[in-house]
Amino acid sequence: MPSTNHDVVRARLPRAHYRDADILIVDEPTAALDARAEQRIFDQIRALADGGRTVVLITHRMASVRHADLVHVLHLGRLIESGTPDQLLEQGGHFAELYALQAAQFQLSALDVTEATPARPA
Repeated sequence: MPSTNHDVVRARLPRAHYRDADILIVDEPTAALDARAEQRIFDQIRALADGGRTVVLITHRMASVRHADLVHVLHLGRLIESGTPDQLLEQGGHFAELYALQAAQFQLSALDVTEATPARPA
């Protein structure tokens, strides 16, 4: 039996390749995953979408939707924005604000790791 979110997603996504359903709903598929596992999961999701499936991705990670055809932003149970990722970023609304906030947090985390990593001798 799968013991982690990654195990569950890894076990269920391949099954979607063999089902006849035209729509795949994926709710937070990369929660608590490392970067490599997240990339593998999104590669599988993209393969399903490229194969003609409609993928509904529910996520809090704004960068995860950069390749989406259409994004709907819900806030407090209401639809507040809708458009392509580029349109929403250009509008400067809620999506753009959250995207910028998450990007800044990622950059700060990357700086922390870089500063904490000892320099290697040449």
